[in-house]
Amino acid sequence: MFPTLITATLAITATLAIIATLLGAIVSGRFQERAAERSVHASHGEAVRRDRLEAITAPRSAVEARRRRPQRRRR
Repeated sequence: MFPTLITATLAITATLAIIATLLGAIVSGRFQERAAERSVHASHGEAVRRDRLEAITAPRSAVEARRRRPQRRRR
């Protein structure tokens, strides 16, 4: 009787260990996926911000460069 109980207990323990390992892998994969999504979202936001800043500052820089250029005198 005891060997059967021990075998059943070992089978249950092994099954629970397998289920826990698979569940841990699924949860870990989901966390990695969410972290990657956040990273992509953050880098996209940074690129948009940089492009907008460049679009605002480029005309102003051109005006400043034009003002600094030496004027040629007309004859």
